[in-house]
Amino acid sequence: MNRFAGCSSPGDPHTRAIGPIGVLERESTGYGFSCVERVLDTVEFRPFFGFDDLHRRYTSARLFPLFRQRLMGQQRPDCPQQLRVLALASDAATLAVLGRSGGTDESDQPARRACRGCGPTTTGLGS
Repeated sequence: MNRFAGCSSPGDPHTRAIGPIGVLERESTGYGFSCVERVLDTVEFRPFFGFDDLHRRYTSARLFPLFRQRLMGQQRPDCPQQLRVLALASDAATLAVLGRSGGTDESDQPARRACRGCGPTTTGLGS
């Protein structure tokens, strides 16, 4: 898996629909993140922390902190069990783990939980 769609409610007060708002991609030199076009026209959309410029493609040699904090530490004793529950190998790629787990965090608001069905190589991220 080389892509992961960050999903949330983009701030449309009429529908509050949850859908993709940005895409995280694994690149040969690291990672890239950019917002999808639909959020550019949403007046009330609040960007993810650290990704304030909705028109910019962000790149980093390391996984961005926003996404890294949503991964279980491999040092945790329950990590192998969690990977088995997700039906992933112990050496699963970072984006595969994010994709299978949905990238959600216990602090996510229910309206911002991960979306499903964003495409065959993407899944969601609560924020």
